[in-house]
Amino acid sequence: MMYKLELSNEAEEDIVIATDYYSEQSDGLGVRFLKEVYIILDKIAEHPTYYKYLSGKGNKHFRYTRIKGFPFIVIFRIDDKNIIVSAVHNTWKDDKRQD
Repeated sequence: MMYKLELSNEAEEDIVIATDYYSEQSDGLGVRFLKEVYIILDKIAEHPTYYKYLSGKGNKHFRYTRIKGFPFIVIFRIDDKNIIVSAVHNTWKDDKRQD
């Protein structure tokens, strides 16, 4: 069964910031990052229960998976027939958002 995938505003912002960063680092790297994001989002939509739960207090409803070739994880939860992507988190940065 295919689930409907929804990205939070924060997740969309995470993707834009990372894509821009990688585009500035090397020609084509931003496009490669974005391609890997789309690949993993498709996989999540197909089989969301395949992925592990986040550990830690208050995370029992959130799952995650890594983005191939980049230090990012996609954090999501399953809500009935929908998948809500909460964040595309850079694992090299502090957990707190810096506004």
